[in-house]
Amino acid sequence: KWNSRFFFQVGLIVSMLAVFLVMESTFGLTVHRETATGPVFEWKEAENPIYELEKAKVIPVKQKVKKKSIVKREKVLSVLPTITKNNEPETKVGSSEVKPDEPFVNTTPTTVVKVPPTINLLGVEFAPVFPGCEALSTNKEKIDCMSSKINSFIRKKFNTEDFDGLEAGIKHRIHVQFKIDNTGEVVDVKARASHPALEKEAMRVISKLPRMKPGKQGNTNVNVNYGVPIIFNLDY
Repeated sequence: KWNSRFFFQVGLIVSMLAVFLVMESTFGLTVHRETATGPVFEWKEAENPIYELEKAKVIPVKQKVKKKSIVKREKVLSVLPTITKNNEPETKVGSSEVKPDEPFVNTTPTTVVKVPPTINLLGVEFAPVFPGCEALSTNKEKIDCMSSKINSFIRKKFNTEDFDGLEAGIKHRIHVQFKIDNTGEVVDVKARASHPALEKEAMRVISKLPRMKPGKQGNTNVNVNYGVPIIFNLDY
């Protein structure tokens, strides 16, 4: 018996397959081209940039100046005591001196002022006593102690920095004489040296010696002469 419904369905399916195949085959061949309507760009080769270099500034290199090493000159001060023998005339020293205290002389006829005698250190019965030497008994011990104290005082107080202009390599000798009067004060300071500045400094230092116990002859205070040579050596 002919089934028309069945064949209708088969025919419909075949028709749909045919349409599908046709659509698939024509879909890949259709190309839609669109005309570009945007702006047209022209390619230009980039110009090579030109760089201008400034001339390099030459900075001078400061050379380090080597400081010359200053050689400090060594200054040596030597002090030696000089004792004038008794009954020998006093050594004359240059004109650079500190004026001594002149003894007061009363001109009244009824009054006679005795000027204390001046005796050399070796001839005095009791030598002057420097502060710190009081405990010693003999004259020799007191003289040695006084010489040591005076030498130390000179080394401590003598200003060696003011004589850089002196000739180096030689010994500059300063002869100093002074008097320890009947009150124990240092007076009548005299100096002789190769340079006036050395004389001045030596007299300045000696004038600052402390007051001492005066020398005696018997029970009478007397003036006592004393000499000190100072050797100033300036070495490189």
